[in-house]
Amino acid sequence: MIHELAHWQQYQRMGLIGFYYKYFSELAVDGYDGSGMEREARRAAGECNECVNSYTDCVRNGFACTVNDPNFRR
Repeated sequence: MIHELAHWQQYQRMGLIGFYYKYFSELAVDGYDGSGMEREARRAAGECNECVNSYTDCVRNGFACTVNDPNFRR
């Protein structure tokens, strides 16, 4: 929930077009794990530094505090 609240705050800062432009640009260039907006939301949610930087692996291995799903992004 805190992760999504961080996205809401990003949306409020950037506006509709700015938010979606930046979000999808980062996904295209950096991927999900490397997206700056996703990393900001992971930090806000209390993820450890390892999970902030390599969230997919942390979720798969059960280390992420926000999600524990071994089938995540397979």
